[in-house]
Amino acid sequence: MQDKEIAAIKRKENLIYLGYFIVYWFFFYPFIVGVIKLFGMGSFFFYIFTFSYVVISIIIAIKLRKK
Repeated sequence: MQDKEIAAIKRKENLIYLGYFIVYWFFFYPFIVGVIKLFGMGSFFFYIFTFSYVVISIIIAIKLRKK
């Protein structure tokens, strides 16, 4: 492959990961706020959802950074 083709593929992958990150942030953040209102701050579900949300956000950010 030529350098231009490789650069185009990497750019496309970066845009896909960025799209995932934006969709994840805007669609799941209100869901977590709803969980807080429904179950309360000290709820077990609150901690599970918040932890998983933060972990997935970090994983997506690392994948974006590596490219």
